[in-house]
Amino acid sequence: PRAGPPQAPAVERPVAESTRTPSEDERVLEALDRYRAAFENKNVGQLTQVYPSLSAAQVRQLRESMEDTQTYELEIREPRVQIQGDTATVLAILARRITPRVGTAASYENAFEFRLRRAGGSWLITAANPR
Repeated sequence: PRAGPPQAPAVERPVAESTRTPSEDERVLEALDRYRAAFENKNVGQLTQVYPSLSAAQVRQLRESMEDTQTYELEIREPRVQIQGDTATVLAILARRITPRVGTAASYENAFEFRLRRAGGSWLITAANPR
């Protein structure tokens, strides 16, 4: 005779999404997704929320660039997250396809390094540079 009911395999009872807390890696990737969305929405204000250390000159240049762009597609591929305390580094491939209002669409793909810092329950980008 067995003691107690049989145990159901874990795959039959997944944890509800609402009760699962995101890992720190997932929180870092959420910041990169907000960065991606800001470019795709061509929204500099949205970008400065996730990347507040942009200089006034960088913001002005991004705003002008986005105004000249019809569509901006951005994909962040193969992100590798490294977290040390309240800082994180993510190495990834940035694939961009930019369609200007005038001229021909261009695609770019290059390795990128993002540096982030923890801010409360989320992460903010402090630097984003080609590698």
